[in-house]
Amino acid sequence: MMSTFGINIQTLGSEYPRLSWAEIFSMAIEKLANIRVGEKSYTGGVIYIPRGHYKMGGSLEINSRHLFIESGYDLASITIQGEGTFSTILDFGGENASILIKGKNDEKTNVTYIRLRDFTVQNSAKSNIIVGESTRGVANHIELTNIRSNKAGEDGIRFNNAFMISLRGVFAQGNKCHGISFEGGINTSVNASNCFAAGNEWSGWSVNDVTYSSFEACGADHNWAHGWYFKKIRNGSIKVITCGAEHNGRAGFGVESDKKQPSINVIFEGCLATMNNDKSKISKQEDSLEKITKDDKVNYPNLLWLYSDGCPASAIIKACSSTHIRKDSPKVAVLAMGDKATLIDDGNHYFYNKNGKQEIVLDKGVTHKVVQYKETKSITIP
Repeated sequence: MMSTFGINIQTLGSEYPRLSWAEIFSMAIEKLANIRVGEKSYTGGVIYIPRGHYKMGGSLEINSRHLFIESGYDLASITIQGEGTFSTILDFGGENASILIKGKNDEKTNVTYIRLRDFTVQNSAKSNIIVGESTRGVANHIELTNIRSNKAGEDGIRFNNAFMISLRGVFAQGNKCHGISFEGGINTSVNASNCFAAGNEWSGWSVNDVTYSSFEACGADHNWAHGWYFKKIRNGSIKVITCGAEHNGRAGFGVESDKKQPSINVIFEGCLATMNNDKSKISKQEDSLEKITKDDKVNYPNLLWLYSDGCPASAIIKACSSTHIRKDSPKVAVLAMGDKATLIDDGNHYFYNKNGKQEIVLDKGVTHKVVQYKETKSITIP
């Protein structure tokens, strides 16, 4: 059943046929969280999930409550390893259940170095995966690799008060809210690459309360609202590199502040937007442009929607592309609004449409700076 390094979930389940898969997973995590070798205690190991369709019957909770070897001990180094996103499926069957990765609510106990790899999770009435739900117990060094999150009743994957997050090959599709979201608390040191959010009923990516983080070679297509939406970026230091947004209901990328929180210095470098402002997508989510115009059929820009509502909002665009605007849209690549909005660009963009060049449209009071960025020359110190 168990070796020093791991547990096969099917082998463990065969010994307890009356338990749900959620209970079997809880038992496996508890075993790996409380390993004793002689007088020493250890936590960590791998839970192997062979190919199959697992009807969970409850939440898969990776929580420091599993620890009983000593008070205040961190739950660390747990890997849940499937056999592929089309081979291993964890199904919540519409129940109010999720994969929950969080510390204790009553103590500052961390959950750290948790890895989810190579499986699909689907059909939660809430979010399929919730990381850092507790505002006290911290979740950090969390890795999701080759994970699909489909058909959740809320967000596909949600992070709240988590840091040191690594996303690789993650795909969020067909969820009732955002595909991948960062909401609440403060989320730091996020690095995402080769991830994709498609066909979600709000934005593909909703990035709130995040700082010093980067997104590279990721996509957002066919979402009902913005492809990417950034809000409450209070400290800046967000870089979006060679990411794309296609066929979304609103703008490819949106940056917005509100009356209490700024969104500053979101950097877009080498990003591409095409065929956004797709009115075939009907979003349930109202945003500030609709509030201003009182019109749910408003035209959004193809590449970037920048809006300041009381607090500063700023974006930096470098060598970005905006192509193939929809026939029913104006020739607008970037639309900036609000007297505390600042748009900085390097003037080195490819804004093109069959009917002519696209435009940057600025509302009255918007600050627009064109800055020619120069490469830093190396200096030899004798």
